[in-house]
Amino acid sequence: MEHERSEFDVVLEYRVQWEGPPGTPGTTVLHGRPADLAIDSVAAEELATRAHDFFDAIKLLIPTSYVLTFPGEAVKLNTTTGDLEDVYVFDAPSDVDCGGTGGYLAASGARIEWRTDAIVSGRRLRGRTFIVPITGASSTEAGQLDLGTILLLQGAADEYFATNVISDCNPCVWSKTHGILADVTSASVPTRGSVMRSRRD
Repeated sequence: MEHERSEFDVVLEYRVQWEGPPGTPGTTVLHGRPADLAIDSVAAEELATRAHDFFDAIKLLIPTSYVLTFPGEAVKLNTTTGDLEDVYVFDAPSDVDCGGTGGYLAASGARIEWRTDAIVSGRRLRGRTFIVPITGASSTEAGQLDLGTILLLQGAADEYFATNVISDCNPCVWSKTHGILADVTSASVPTRGSVMRSRRD
């Protein structure tokens, strides 16, 4: 089905901060929406919890020189315009001290592909989250992710958008360009490693 605009009026936005070597801080931006009958502020806090649990699950892939911090606030934006509508404050999740050992390339890592059922301009709406850098031990000599890395990332991604544990927030993909917000329905981890050109992905 072609979506001309989102059926949801607002999007929650949460930013995870990467602190570490020169070139940081970086930011991972995640989006969601309140589940049915959920309070916006409660959903915002859950989005932060989901983000924390996702990164905590994969911390051994990220070099020890990085610490991920989780702000104690999320914002509510208008889905169509991107205008700020509210700010929600809560107790910040604890930092995640990464534990990956061995050499790594600062701009190389992995990515998660977030899939939705929305179709925009003839294409399926998808999102991406880059996990960069990851340790060199997570990849093969051919530049592909090893099986253990893929399985760990896939499990963390599946849990991130699952609705069977906590359900006040539905993780989403938001296209500001098209004013579309759609729930994540599945995730995949491409086997080929990714190169990130910006620390704000």
